[in-house]
Amino acid sequence: MRRTGPTLLRELAIRAHSEPITHALLDDYPPSNTLHRIRHLLVLAGVLPQRTELLDRIEPWLEQLLNDRPHHHTAVVRPFVDFVKAGWPHHVAFVWPHLDGQLRTGRSSVPF
Repeated sequence: MRRTGPTLLRELAIRAHSEPITHALLDDYPPSNTLHRIRHLLVLAGVLPQRTELLDRIEPWLEQLLNDRPHHHTAVVRPFVDFVKAGWPHHVAFVWPHLDGQLRTGRSSVPF
């Protein structure tokens, strides 16, 4: 289910009464542009610490992608993605803003 910005903010405000707002909490939500924008605002406001967002987004996206796939797909795709991520220095996400476009291209080229 796609959430609008106000709906997601309302859910987070309610959850904030019983648990801290963390990157891990936001990672539990399905990836969406709305979620990425709200996370960015929370980082800018100092609610969340800065992280290598472009690289850290890959894991929740991959979990969602492989969730309904057969084990033999997961056995090939996950090690490959881990190998590729290991080759990207974490500082790249801060230094090269255009990396976001490269990651989108990579995600769109996964054949399922």
